[in-house]
Amino acid sequence: MLVLSAAAWKCAARDRWIGWDRRYQFDRLHLIANNARFLILPQWHAPNLASRVLGLCEQRVGADWQARFGYPLWLLETFVDPRRFTGTCYRAANWLEVGQTRGYRRTRAGYSDRPDGAKLVFVRPLIAHAQARLAHPRLDPLYHYRRKSARARKGNPYVRRILCEAAHAASRTRYALAEKFKVLLVRRGRKRAIFALAHKILKIVFVLIHRGDYYRDATVNYEAISVERNAPRWIRMLRKYHYIPA
Repeated sequence: MLVLSAAAWKCAARDRWIGWDRRYQFDRLHLIANNARFLILPQWHAPNLASRVLGLCEQRVGADWQARFGYPLWLLETFVDPRRFTGTCYRAANWLEVGQTRGYRRTRAGYSDRPDGAKLVFVRPLIAHAQARLAHPRLDPLYHYRRKSARARKGNPYVRRILCEAAHAASRTRYALAEKFKVLLVRRGRKRAIFALAHKILKIVFVLIHRGDYYRDATVNYEAISVERNAPRWIRMLRKYHYIPA
């Protein structure tokens, strides 16, 4: 399993290696992808397999990325925990070790308060002179980030109203959706947080209908709630049939 995702928002070691200015950095992160996961199951271990997979990925990912998102990839990055791995397969695939992170990790609220072990930073250019082209003051407009749709469609107004009402109600509970709302509220403000929560509820509803399942909140102990609600009735029935003394 090999997973590519958006590049890290900030990485001092990578940014020093590229040498770009802060004014250009955030407009060009879309030209970098992060190898977030790379897993080979134990029963499939074979000599040179990992570096071979990385090499094949490098050959194909540029065209796939261009076809899917409309812009190319110039650089790949990844992070390796030295407490568990040494990055041997990345070195064998000609990735460059450019330094270490400071050890802080992303959380819902931003970043962790304390460092939790620095990670090795590896990069792999996919085009010639990727480092210089990313750091150059001027970027060809062909490679500027462009969203395929600047505005989302509004959809059915009645469904939208119901979803927003459901999001308002969910934000006042003590369960998982309320916690999600608190995180969104800090980052986006109340109005956008309600819209985002409504969108999440819509996705949950779609998945439940598709699976033919019912909603279960991860933070709720449904068994305890059932016992609390039904215990008086159970006790009355046990007393009625003399299983316990009246």
